[in-house]
Amino acid sequence: MSLPIKTKFSSEIQSIIDKEAEIITTQGKKYIGKIIVIDPENFNIILSEAKDEAGNVFPIVILHGVIVAEIKLLSKYIDLKSLVDKLEKFFPRLVSYDEVSKVITIADKVRILPNGTVEGTGAIAEKVRAICNEFFRSS
Repeated sequence: MSLPIKTKFSSEIQSIIDKEAEIITTQGKKYIGKIIVIDPENFNIILSEAKDEAGNVFPIVILHGVIVAEIKLLSKYIDLKSLVDKLEKFFPRLVSYDEVSKVITIADKVRILPNGTVEGTGAIAEKVRAICNEFFRSS
């Protein structure tokens, strides 16, 4: 895999951490839970509050990547690049986006974390919060 593709793949894998997903194994078993760890190299996955097909709930389920057949994201996927484009309209040339960490930075003072949390204070931070709230409501 070329480096840009590998970086993008790794970035997308990291974006599903802390999201609810259905994991289907090569044996056909299904688990639904919150992905708390995923190794992009071998797909080892750790789920928290995982539920199996029988309805049994486990605080932690660790799945070896060899048996992972499918990963289906159950929570809504939000493309943060659309938010970056929207912020650029309000703060031209002041918005940067790190595709690996999925963190948006505005004017080197305000940060938006992948979960939508806005870090920072002042007028710019308040405007960013308002834009983010509207963006996540409409997404």
